[in-house]
Amino acid sequence: MRKIKCLSIASLLVLMLGCEQLNTTNNLTGFKGGDFLCISLNQFIGEIHKSISDKVALPTDMDSLFGMSWLEGYVVDPENNDIILVGKCLKNKPTYRAEDIIVNFQNVMDSSAAPYCSLDPNPENILKFEKLMSSNDPDGFARNAEKYKDKVGGQKVVVGGVSAFSRHAAIMIYADYDMKKISQGLLKVDGIRSGLEIAAAEKSIFDIKNTSTMSRYWLHIKENSLVNTYPSFNYNDGIVFIKECPVVVLTEKQVIDAGGNLKDAGFLDDDKNARIFANEMSENYDTLAFQNRLFAELENLFRLQACLRTLKYKSEIDNTGIDLTALRNIRLTSGITLPDSLPGLMNYNIVKEEKIKGEFKETSSQLYFVSGGVSQELKIKNKNLSLDNSLAKLNKVVVNSRPNKASSHWTLNIPTPKENKFIKFFEIKK
Repeated sequence: MRKIKCLSIASLLVLMLGCEQLNTTNNLTGFKGGDFLCISLNQFIGEIHKSISDKVALPTDMDSLFGMSWLEGYVVDPENNDIILVGKCLKNKPTYRAEDIIVNFQNVMDSSAAPYCSLDPNPENILKFEKLMSSNDPDGFARNAEKYKDKVGGQKVVVGGVSAFSRHAAIMIYADYDMKKISQGLLKVDGIRSGLEIAAAEKSIFDIKNTSTMSRYWLHIKENSLVNTYPSFNYNDGIVFIKECPVVVLTEKQVIDAGGNLKDAGFLDDDKNARIFANEMSENYDTLAFQNRLFAELENLFRLQACLRTLKYKSEIDNTGIDLTALRNIRLTSGITLPDSLPGLMNYNIVKEEKIKGEFKETSSQLYFVSGGVSQELKIKNKNLSLDNSLAKLNKVVVNSRPNKASSHWTLNIPTPKENKFIKFFEIKK
């Protein structure tokens, strides 16, 4: 896993096929029927190539992937040397863009690094805040904290795996930036407390005095467990559908070296409050994506990465004989321009409750400053794929529903599976 640095000073800133797995099911777990949008990747590539050759803009409907806003998976169509993307058009979610297909396909097929970004703090600023937190004067801390709130320093924008001119890069950076705002309480989201609120509720700040704690936070796919593997897919011959692709926030405690650089503290040293924030944001990501478009866009990109990496893992391009040369040769030379850095974010809280120790009074102070990132590293293996018998006929239904060979997209209504009725439907429609 690529480690993306994130700093939290006690408030915060912002994908070898072996033998088939024996895991099989008779019902398509979690599958919901309805209207599905099918897009021919072959026709899509042809239209892009034509637009580039004619030096004209891609048609608006194709640029928005005909309204697709939730990618379910893909179906292979070897007779037409094609791969068909299958998804839904959901009004409450942002649509994909043609650029997303180009950028992510090139990354998966040609790049050694998965898409990632980070907002890196200046080591000098880290040392300043560490010194500030070591102050024994609570009133002085308040004055300095307010001063540094405006002069925390910029955070360097770093992007890898995809073009810095791409929508993909911008979505990662600004979603990460908003995550920092949420963790500081600068953005409010239902069900997610800021680091300040968590620290106050946990009463942990009453056990320390003006002491900094640092943790890195990064947006990533949910980590595997003994029971679950992410992302997970249901598949059968010629079809792969995404089962689970949960986006979460991960965290790990950091320490500062003499030069102001951040290093992992190790698994034995834990930041309880950082874990609580990361868990709350992860558990409420659906709510977050509904309230903030950036997180919905990021979730879309994770699903696209997962789908394309499975496409590569299963050698579907070779299996279908589809010619993707034109897609691989497109290069973004302009587009969204990201700044070199973004303003540092900071928030703080002075706790007025005092502790009496002998003849002295102690007032606890609390300051958060965080840097972070996004890592879309996804490793697909056989354990990510579960053979699903209910999909045995669906690939043929998708392929046969195509109006004609030249169709770029079409809509297919699929009923929700109920026991064996789902399979019988496909047998009837064969």
